Amino acid sequence: MTKATRNILLAIVAFLIIVNVVSLLMRRGDDGNAGDAGRITVSDMSVRINGELIPSYGFREMVYIAAQDLRLFGFEVEEDASARSCNITKTDGSYSVNEEYRTRLSNIPDGTAVSFRNYKTFLNGTEIQGYGAGEYIIIPIDTLAGLGSVRQSQSGNTIEFTFGTDEPEKPVGTPSEVSVTPPTVAPAGTDTGPAGLGGKVIVLDPGHGAASDSMSDDEKRASGWVRNESGSWGEWRHWKSGTVWQDCGGSGCSGRAPENGGCWYPIGNGDRDTEPDINLQNCLAAKKYLEELGYTVRLTRTSNDENPSITERIKNCYPNGDTSKTPDALAYVCVHSNAGGGSGSAYIALDGTYDQAGIAAGYANDGNALGKSINDRIVSSTSLGEYSGGRIDGQGSLILFCKSPVICGYLEIGFFDNSSDLAVLKSESDAIGKAIANGINDYFAGT
Repeated sequence: MTKATRNILLAIVAFLIIVNVVSLLMRRGDDGNAGDAGRITVSDMSVRINGELIPSYGFREMVYIAAQDLRLFGFEVEEDASARSCNITKTDGSYSVNEEYRTRLSNIPDGTAVSFRNYKTFLNGTEIQGYGAGEYIIIPIDTLAGLGSVRQSQSGNTIEFTFGTDEPEKPVGTPSEVSVTPPTVAPAGTDTGPAGLGGKVIVLDPGHGAASDSMSDDEKRASGWVRNESGSWGEWRHWKSGTVWQDCGGSGCSGRAPENGGCWYPIGNGDRDTEPDINLQNCLAAKKYLEELGYTVRLTRTSNDENPSITERIKNCYPNGDTSKTPDALAYVCVHSNAGGGSGSAYIALDGTYDQAGIAAGYANDGNALGKSINDRIVSSTSLGEYSGGRIDGQGSLILFCKSPVICGYLEIGFFDNSSDLAVLKSESDAIGKAIANGINDYFAGT
């Protein structure tokens, strides 16, 4: 073979490789799939929607359905290549069976590869988790609970959804089926008395507590802290994806963490001196006013000698702390004070998709709306101004956000290292507590 011939053949091979790579990239862009996420497994749960048996699939320890199967009930499922999105929409209240799709339901074989999507998936405008599985887009069954007019229940190994009900019904069964319906609450100042809300539960969390070096190993263990293999006390930042009460142990989770951080959160990272009492006094005041409005309030700690882990604190979302039950708290409100140069009050924003089991599709948006409602009251009712436009971004990987089983609001009220803010925090604690209570009430009353 001459040198010229060899060069020609090499050029042809190089050309064919380039063509194949470009073709692959184009196909990848067209179908929206990007990277292997795992494989479909046989689901041990059956799914019925309005009495119709729908194919269901196991993935990441959760139950999924094919988005396209919702067409049976009149949903539209459309991919928008220009916007790189898949939109699942239902704009009317009719959920009668579309016979055209009865014989076109999905049939994804066990072991089918599941792909991450480089298209975003939206259900009636709310972003949800979507994966690619062959020609289908699979979505967690729990996202249907976020549609509003839905009843969800579980019996045996069957999950049942009923669309088009007039009044949503609180689900029954395991924590992974939780969906909270906001109560009808009288606006702040209305004389309803404690019976007005029928004992609706709010968990108030005064952030931080006793310094870690003041706690014995037994006290740390009793407070929910664990010791890792290197001997460090702390807790894991995440549950395993799609679960609650299964610590990730450093893998099998979303992996989201602050810059230069990881899944492990050392106990000493939460040590504070001035802040714990500020947070406690604000929560005690808020508890008083919430109870006047008819709420039942659970505090995650009642003294500055305590310092429970977040894992221990969120047990208050369950009846009598029994995590085998369905959470009965409407919301978890975490109260902190800020430091590091600044002034005023803000809420910390949730950001992106959280994958613990049981939370509604609107978990992040709902938490941000709750946080804003509370902070708006603080700014309008106390001498504290608004910090950072009232919203702190870039901290969406906080442990609470990654582990809470219910909607949560996270407040940074004033700067305790700012003498002016500190004076307000000490002199207006009662007013701050009242603002927290009214802000919570504003959110659930829809005022």
